[in-house]
Amino acid sequence: MATRKASAFAANSRRQPLHLCVAVLLLMAAAVALLSAKTAPAQADTSQGQAIVNAAQQMENAGYPYCFDGGNINGPTVGINDPGSDSTYSNCSQIGKVGFDCTGLTLYSVYQGTGNASLSHDGHQATSGGGQVIANQSDLLPGDIVYFDYNTANGLSYIDHAGIYMGSGNVLSAASEHYGIVTESFSWYASGGLHFVGGVRYWSAGGSTTPPAGNGGSAVTNPGSGRCLDVTGASSSLGTPIQIFDCNGSAAQQWLLVNGALQVYANECLDITGGNLSAGTRVQLWSCNGTGAQQWTPHANGTITTSNGLCLDVVGGATGNGTPVQIMTCNGTAAQQWAGHILPSPSPSPSPSSSPSATRTPSPSPSPSVTPTRTSSPSASPTLLPTSPSPSTSAPPTSSASAVPTTPSVTPTPSAPPGGVSGSGSGSGLAAPQKPSGFTAVIRRLVVTLSWRQSAAGGKPSRYLLQWATCNFTSDCQRHALWTSKLAISLDNLRGGHRYYFRVAAYNASGRSGFTRVLSALPHR
Repeated sequence: MATRKASAFAANSRRQPLHLCVAVLLLMAAAVALLSAKTAPAQADTSQGQAIVNAAQQMENAGYPYCFDGGNINGPTVGINDPGSDSTYSNCSQIGKVGFDCTGLTLYSVYQGTGNASLSHDGHQATSGGGQVIANQSDLLPGDIVYFDYNTANGLSYIDHAGIYMGSGNVLSAASEHYGIVTESFSWYASGGLHFVGGVRYWSAGGSTTPPAGNGGSAVTNPGSGRCLDVTGASSSLGTPIQIFDCNGSAAQQWLLVNGALQVYANECLDITGGNLSAGTRVQLWSCNGTGAQQWTPHANGTITTSNGLCLDVVGGATGNGTPVQIMTCNGTAAQQWAGHILPSPSPSPSPSSSPSATRTPSPSPSPSVTPTRTSSPSASPTLLPTSPSPSTSAPPTSSASAVPTTPSVTPTPSAPPGGVSGSGSGSGLAAPQKPSGFTAVIRRLVVTLSWRQSAAGGKPSRYLLQWATCNFTSDCQRHALWTSKLAISLDNLRGGHRYYFRVAAYNASGRSGFTRVLSALPHR
């Protein structure tokens, strides 16, 4: 019975007019298309991410080599001598070329795509420039920066390698002297022991791909830290905090003194938040408006004061990247010392005719993807800040340690400041640092903690290069190196039963010290 009914239905359907069947099919197709349109996710604007990809690809296509510590926001540099070279040369200046290392290429690509100049040129890059952390490979989009480490327990706190995610599971990076700049799969990196530990998205949907334009001004440095007055993230959004950051020559660090106002970009100024001229108020980026909240006077003693006599001050006297800046009662400390190539005005700038609260009403910050409307700059000749000598600082003492007798070789002074822009001004008048002293090693099973202190003589270091190897730096054996701004570091990925040798040198924009004496340690289980 069932068979006869089915046959009857089939026979009846064959007698239906052909145009009716076609109409039904068309209606079904239209319904499917409508449903798909309603359920398909909106396509994100990834123009900034693609701009990062394009910048990296241009460097790969140009054939630039791997140069240890090479690259900055403006392009390739010669870098410095590579302590762990796997090729016949270890300094690109030896072969007359410029290039990138892994974090040099990523910070260059991010700046070219977004204008963000806040990425550091070291193993702490993943936590230096803000951005959205991407934990899973499946969530990555082209233009995200991906980070690798030999020890996944470190996470993003300290990384061994960085690259640009290109899509389809591929990563472009400055891999090594042997490979140069290459695009390879995640599995290729893993085969060399580099494991994905996370990514960071430094770009935003719909964001402008054009970095803010500079105004031709000069860097304003805090000699105590060796860092520059900087607009956080190179943002042009009103209300962006002002910080100190590694000097890099970007538009976010170009300042002019115009009619008593410190101006950056086209018509934005260093501004006291909310017009509150009280000690402890932070400073920010705001449209230039001529109020007392934007009046600054540089002095020959290195201070910059407000209209009511408070000093521009680095919060807490800290020296690290990203430390905010505020106004504070003048106290003569290094946190209130500023230098540059600008001289004070011959006569003081007139104060505004009314109080800040009466003339200025702060408005909410616009969306980061919206560039504030700019007006023409005041028609006045810029003046510059006075240059003051760089004070030196000392670190707390540590216990001494026995050393392995050796005389390590000293590499030449870098042609470009490590992690910065050659000739950016961050090292103007700054002496090269002295060799660290008090180098000690403490062994706790497989963990070796190394510490040192810095001499008060010479220029203040911006960071240290720690090297370790399974030889006494006198033969061809595998060497390792990492950068740090700290005076102590623990290594927990050493192998038991193997003797290791360690040494450290100090760097700043003017050069490098000699290496310390070599220490040896034998980790054990």
